[in-house]
Amino acid sequence: MRTETESVRAELEETRRQLELVRGAARRSEDELQTRLSELTSAHQAELGAERAAADARLQGASVQIAQLIKKEAAAAVVAAQEEIESRSNRDRAEAIERAREEMRRIAELEKEAAVQAVQQQLAAKAEKEKHAAVEALRFELAEQQSDALEMARQIGVAASSGSVETVTSQMHSCLLYTSPSPRDS
Repeated sequence: MRTETESVRAELEETRRQLELVRGAARRSEDELQTRLSELTSAHQAELGAERAAADARLQGASVQIAQLIKKEAAAAVVAAQEEIESRSNRDRAEAIERAREEMRRIAELEKEAAVQAVQQQLAAKAEKEKHAAVEALRFELAEQQSDALEMARQIGVAASSGSVETVTSQMHSCLLYTSPSPRDS
């Protein structure tokens, strides 16, 4: 009877030692994850801010330049068309009008391309926002996993303090399985 009690005490002591190892590993893992998450979040936010500011500046500058070029080209086309109309015969006037129309079509195409570029830049900005949202979702998921791991460690601690060796051993096994790295972690 005494040997069995000593054996159970030894198992309980070993289980408590393993529990402390698991708790220590969980605390270290949580600290490392928090540090890495803070680093990634800070770096990502700085990158997003810089990229967004640069993209906005480029978009604004490009929009102004495109508008100025379009106005200049339209005015030049109109002036050139008017000059040609005044100096030519009826046949020449018809050709000049057709050229002016072609020039206006070309200008419309340029405006269309400028609009497409603006939409593409807006889509890129939206993708950055969605990327940021995904990082936030991962951060939330990490917090939930940490909470689950701490709850499991607390339950193992309660079982160990109540002296239930079988419960502690089965929960320790579950905990070790839960925290074991997967082949994807390699």
